[in-house]
Amino acid sequence: METLEESIFMDQVADSWAVKAYPSLLPLGQWVGDLSARIKELDGWVTDFSMPATVWLGGFFNPQSFLTAIMQQTARKNEWPLDKMCLMTDVTKKQKEEFNSAPREGSYVYGLFMEGARYVLS
Repeated sequence: METLEESIFMDQVADSWAVKAYPSLLPLGQWVGDLSARIKELDGWVTDFSMPATVWLGGFFNPQSFLTAIMQQTARKNEWPLDKMCLMTDVTKKQKEEFNSAPREGSYVYGLFMEGARYVLS
C-alpha cells in the first residue's frame, strides 16, 4: 500500500497497475485521462456492436489485432487468401467528424503519430 501511495504522490503509474494495463510513459494524471478516453471508445463499441465511422487506432490496447481483423473480414468477404493481403493507407485532409459512416471495406482510423517525418495539409 505504501508503494501505491508513493506512486500516486510522485504522479507515476503504480507498477501493480502498469502490469495490467498498456505500455505508457505518461505521468499518472495524463495516464488516467488516456485510460478514460480508451474506455469511452470501447464503451461505444460495446453499446452499438457495429463498426463506427472512424476508429481511434491508438486507443486500442492491441492495435495490430484490429488491423488483422480488418484484413480477415475483407479476405472472407472477397474470398481472398489472407496471406496475400496487405494493409493500404490513404491519408486524407478530412477530420474525423466529417465521416458519417464506416467504409464498405476497411476502416477510417485517426490518432496516428508520425516519427521522423511531417505531413503538410495544403
